[in-house]
Amino acid sequence: MGWSIEELLEWLQTCDECQRIETKKSKTALGKSALETISAFSNEPDLGGGYLVLGLKRNDDGSSNGRYTIMGVDEPDKIQCELAGVCRSVFNIQIHPEIRVQSIDGKALVIAFIPETFSRDKPVFIKKHGVEKGAYRRIGSSDHRCTAHDLDLLYQLRSGIPYESEVLPDVSWEDIDPDAVVAYRRQRSQIDPKAAELELDDEKLLISLRCLIRRNGIVVPNVAGLVLFGTKTALRRMLPTDARVDYVVTEGPEWIGDPSARHYSTDYREPLITLLPRLHAQIMGDLPMRFALETGKLQRTDTPSIPRDVIREALANALMHRDYRAGQPTLVIRYSNRLEFKNAGYSLKPFEELGQPGSKQRNQIIAAVFHELKYAESKGTGIGSMKEWMREAGLTTPPIIETDRDRNEFDLVLLPHHLLDKRDLVWLAQFNREKLSDAERRALVLAREMGAITNQDYRQINGTDTLTASKAYTAPSCLGHEFGVN
Repeated sequence: MGWSIEELLEWLQTCDECQRIETKKSKTALGKSALETISAFSNEPDLGGGYLVLGLKRNDDGSSNGRYTIMGVDEPDKIQCELAGVCRSVFNIQIHPEIRVQSIDGKALVIAFIPETFSRDKPVFIKKHGVEKGAYRRIGSSDHRCTAHDLDLLYQLRSGIPYESEVLPDVSWEDIDPDAVVAYRRQRSQIDPKAAELELDDEKLLISLRCLIRRNGIVVPNVAGLVLFGTKTALRRMLPTDARVDYVVTEGPEWIGDPSARHYSTDYREPLITLLPRLHAQIMGDLPMRFALETGKLQRTDTPSIPRDVIREALANALMHRDYRAGQPTLVIRYSNRLEFKNAGYSLKPFEELGQPGSKQRNQIIAAVFHELKYAESKGTGIGSMKEWMREAGLTTPPIIETDRDRNEFDLVLLPHHLLDKRDLVWLAQFNREKLSDAERRALVLAREMGAITNQDYRQINGTDTLTASKAYTAPSCLGHEFGVN
């Protein structure tokens, strides 16, 4: 098991239960709810399993003893055997937990790590309830019975065929936009005029890109083929919201749902081959410019407030890692002080590894085409490259990332801002009596700019871990509430 009992207890007292940690009293018996948790940890895609801690009692809110009291289990050997037995016989497949007993203050805790099951064995369900009533997913810190949609997802993972490779009903070669193919050829030839696929006819070209497959002797596009090369009418007919991108420009720093508020929006519904460069150009045209007059020169130099490559990489990242089966458009919002990219599809990479080399791709076909056209950086280096480009442009605020498995969302925020510049220091002067650290001051400034700050935000701007952030950002959050920063 990766976490020690001390680390688990520190997390629980500081942050409470989470997606990977569940507690139970289990004073004398395992309890029925533990079966639901075992199913959920086994099923949840890309979670990697979770920890079941037995022998803890949750305290009332505000208790001086913290969130949990160690009660211990009366007969740890009996609980161990019961847990191993249900994992072996109660579910449709055998589960192999890692179990250990540890004494804390003379009381026995039973800790079990429940591994995520191989995709080919999902869904894992309680046999006597059947798959429709006995299969669970781990959503946040709770276990939820699988819906029909959840079961469809688990069965699709079981097949090993990603959604982008599936073929939708009533699709045909006529749904491919020849202008998108021409655009691909033009952009690819600019990068590598001798690329072998450019010698192929259109049909064989798209087959080589894995965007067409042969079904019943007829060549038809899969989902990736439609998203990359599909006609506007085909995308509207078969992927009405899944393949759409909404670009919104609003005047202020906050989202206002009032339809009379001053903003404009453009919806893009076209193949990604042409969509990405068009939207990139529009975003760049809307960004404010910064100017500088170098010593000895008569003319000023105008540069975008956010580097061009950063915008291109952020847009490519949203489109190639998007969950195209989620039924919601990608949303790009330009506020007065920042640019946000919001799309369905939580990061398959752990949050702590974002920005490090290496990639886990939801849509390998789409990603491969983006890399060949230089829309995106080398696999797994995009976030790191964006950070470097921001630093080179004198912007010390890194790209702010929020990834949420529960809501299946990924948000990326770009701020053309140097945290703790002169303007920030003037604003922070009102908090001088609080004797804030630099980390807390950065957190307050970010909360002012974005309207709120989360644990993930705090970690990114200050380079801390989850527990440190949970302990630290309580102080600026309270200050923010007092002074009007949410």
